[in-house]
Amino acid sequence: MNYYGFIIKEVRGIYKFLKKALSFIEEAKPFRGPGNFKERDFEYINKSEGEINKFKGYELILFKGEEVYRLEYQGGYL
Repeated sequence: MNYYGFIIKEVRGIYKFLKKALSFIEEAKPFRGPGNFKERDFEYINKSEGEINKFKGYELILFKGEEVYRLEYQGGYL
């Protein structure tokens, strides 16, 4: 897998929230975190397509409904 992410707007606690969201990885699609996770003012969204042999997707973090973080990824078997 390779990925590239960036902060759009610095928000206190964003990395702590991301680490927590990533701890809820889904067995069926182990590409980063779950499809959706919310806690307080933060929301994590992960959209992917494909299977473990070939996949791509992106994840977002929203803070109070505003996108503050984005990451895009892709991967598969070599």
